[in-house]
Amino acid sequence: VDEARKVAQLDHPGIVRVLDVQREPSLVYIVQQYVNGGDLTQYTKPNRLPHEKLAELMISIAEAVGYAHQCGYVHLDLKPANILLSSGRDPFVADFGLALHENMQSGMRGQILGTYAYMSPAQTRGEVHRLDGRADIWSLGVILYELLAGRRPFTGKTRQELVDQIEHHEPRPPRQIDPPIPPEVSRSSMVCLAKQAVDRYPSTADLIDDLLHWLRDSPSNAARVDGGSTSKDSVDSSSAQPAKVVPQGLRSFGAEQADFYLQLLPGPHDREGIPNRVRFWKSQIEKTDSDETFSAGVMNGPSGCGKTS
Repeated sequence: VDEARKVAQLDHPGIVRVLDVQREPSLVYIVQQYVNGGDLTQYTKPNRLPHEKLAELMISIAEAVGYAHQCGYVHLDLKPANILLSSGRDPFVADFGLALHENMQSGMRGQILGTYAYMSPAQTRGEVHRLDGRADIWSLGVILYELLAGRRPFTGKTRQELVDQIEHHEPRPPRQIDPPIPPEVSRSSMVCLAKQAVDRYPSTADLIDDLLHWLRDSPSNAARVDGGSTSKDSVDSSSAQPAKVVPQGLRSFGAEQADFYLQLLPGPHDREGIPNRVRFWKSQIEKTDSDETFSAGVMNGPSGCGKTS
């Protein structure tokens, strides 16, 4: 009944519709839209989709999930088995049984919700009170990774090993497993899988934007592998040449080190090769509307962490 009530509030062509709820003396059953094409698991192993079709599929899924986020819900159990497909391969997000509304979070601290292989680090720690749509973006990243590489990014043999990998280990970039994977799509999956929520895409719209950018402007170039080189328009840390670092000792890096400095910074980079945290400062500084930027900013951190650089 709870699931039916949740889904009944979500009116989107990419979400399975609830048609009716019936009660019997000993049970309750839900009548849902029939989707006749199986689920996404059929494309996660040997029967992988072409990269362009995969990107289009992920865009449709992300649009449906983003709509749920706009309505205040986080799905919390996104996985290939919960993405149903029509006969024409149109995806439908199903199973909102664990979906959490933002008004419900405060009383659920400590609960573990989801399927472990697709849980974000905060979910594995029971930090329900801190979750938002970026928990689902992590799950979308696991799905995207699995569709690209044919395997999951985290594969612990036990639940404890799996949780340890999710919380502490960085997965291999998909292009290390399958070099023909487009650099930009590989990068998108890794941004989704950033350990810190602040380093992931802020919303599904940002993931969609990157995938659309790749589809629109560089699918043939991004998919081409020429002697291990990548498209000049796409930056992928998994395939970039090692940075030729010039040690600075106790001195900070300066403009003369710009050709390699950004490669030294940890965390996800955007499609122009700029780390997310540098992009924040760059975009704010470049804005000319005083209502959208700030007149003063504060950057803090321990001595030697790179503030001056």
